[in-house]
Amino acid sequence: MAWWSPTGRRWRRPPHQCPDWCARGHACTAQHGYPGGEHRSAAITVRTAYGVMVCTRVQSIGGRGRLEIRLQVDLDQAEALAEVQAVRVAGEVDRAVRVALATAAGWVDVDELNPLGLAGG
Repeated sequence: MAWWSPTGRRWRRPPHQCPDWCARGHACTAQHGYPGGEHRSAAITVRTAYGVMVCTRVQSIGGRGRLEIRLQVDLDQAEALAEVQAVRVAGEVDRAVRVALATAAGWVDVDELNPLGLAGG
């Protein structure tokens, strides 16, 4: 398949405008007009006492946005404890995301929450 047509003209996808937060370059496949292309921000890496968290904002050409979060948590060397830690962390991450989404949308007032279930909270 040739990159040119018999008329001598090259075919190109229409260019797409990137949002301000898009990292562009090789991270952004939307700029080339691919049907499954995505705008991707530069990754934000946070090193913590428990491991590493990497966050990237992503938006499809259709405008659907999401946040990709990769979380690395150091587990105990004892297998039984490591399994309990893994299950607990997964559950607490799910809970934290649900609370963050609810408070950001205004469904719940953050002052009404007692996420740790502490007395008097």
